[in-house]
Amino acid sequence: MASSDLVWAIIRDNHAFLKHQRGIRKTFSLEAGNLKNFNSPRYCGFNNRTSIDIKAAVDGKGLVLTTTHPVGTRMVKKATSTVSLKKNPRRVYRSIRSGLKGKKVQPKIRNLALRRASAILSSQRVKPTEAAKLTEKSTKSTKK
Repeated sequence: MASSDLVWAIIRDNHAFLKHQRGIRKTFSLEAGNLKNFNSPRYCGFNNRTSIDIKAAVDGKGLVLTTTHPVGTRMVKKATSTVSLKKNPRRVYRSIRSGLKGKKVQPKIRNLALRRASAILSSQRVKPTEAAKLTEKSTKSTKK
């Protein structure tokens, strides 16, 4: 496999996932494995030996954790492992931490993975509607 510096030099300005926005000098990259969506060698999912990708589950409940391993880089199916996590948030965070413990992942990337998981789970949380809030208030006032 080529070195990560060589891969970054090749793909830095050309790949299908680059996004430029008017008025913003920073270039974004939307490839799988890029937790921060910045086009930089630290967060890039292509050139790092191990990459982590966290996405919302298709059914909208829980999330999917995908990791790539440096072993078997030519065999893509064996190099990636996908786990769906649908428990409560504390168990999800614990399983992400324990799943990334044996791999050589930078602590900053591990924290980004936990932040991404937290954002996805908080967006999936069901919030009470205004009608439900009004009925709760009326039942509390009648009980007094």
